[in-house]
Amino acid sequence: MGRAIPPALTAWLLASLVLPVAPASAGRSDIDSGPGRRPPSSAVPSPSSAYWRSCGSQRHRGAGWYHVRAHAINCRKARAVARRYFHGIVDDRSPRPLGFSCQSKRIGYELRRAACRRVAGHRAQKVRFLYGS
Repeated sequence: MGRAIPPALTAWLLASLVLPVAPASAGRSDIDSGPGRRPPSSAVPSPSSAYWRSCGSQRHRGAGWYHVRAHAINCRKARAVARRYFHGIVDDRSPRPLGFSCQSKRIGYELRRAACRRVAGHRAQKVRFLYGS
């Protein structure tokens, strides 16, 4: 059988493995910033500073437009862009709803992602959404 570890060595090993504990009044240490830890509250962006605003989906099931997101435009107009673009594609009309220039890319079976953009004044307004059946 193996030799036993002397008690003094065991105590020294255990003491060397214990991490020092900072008092509550001390600032955040590098121990607190490991993986799985939340960043300080000042580093978390507020919801009002989000670049993309989520504007919802059509109200009925089936083929149509979904998950509309908008930048520098209100949600009502963003949903109108998605609705007019989708119906323009279905009815073979020009896909330039409300003056937006749109591009789409197939991302799945009967599912596409559209990105629409127009410049209004000095700001670029953007709308993104999914459509299909």
